[in-house]
Amino acid sequence: MNDMLEQMLLFYSDSQAGGIADSEKIKIKFEIDTNPPAFATYENRYQLLPSPYAIRLYDSHSLFAGKIHAVICRTWKDRIKGRDLYLMKGIKVNVPHLRSRLIQSEFIGEEAPCSVSDIKVMLHERFAEIDFLQAKKDVEPFIKDHAVLNVWNRDFFDQITDKLEAAD
Repeated sequence: MNDMLEQMLLFYSDSQAGGIADSEKIKIKFEIDTNPPAFATYENRYQLLPSPYAIRLYDSHSLFAGKIHAVICRTWKDRIKGRDLYLMKGIKVNVPHLRSRLIQSEFIGEEAPCSVSDIKVMLHERFAEIDFLQAKKDVEPFIKDHAVLNVWNRDFFDQITDKLEAAD
């Protein structure tokens, strides 16, 4: 399993934080993976505000691998996380990074195959287990147009999965 360093940060409002009462707390859970899986690829981003800085991030293909890993491996029990299903459109998956994640979480062994076809099978099996009504309820607070969730069902996600491609 991943080694995570978990910290809770507490921020208290000040006079510059408009719309937040002095008595309110904002909690942010901040996790640092101290043993990240191999083969992620990165991009550098630069911003000017609040002061110029650079940040190194996973690229979209590696982020998508993490999202697919969550769909396949997360232990939802009775509380499915619909946000795991809120997939990026048209993004190809970093297969070596996903394979490394699946091995690290002991979902597959070192010798197990992990091609795009294998990943599709894993996803199809997972979609057969999902309560899509519960998944929709999980994401409704985070999106404005709930009508976009009307298509969420097994067939919808199976068809999206069939279009999955590996990043170069």
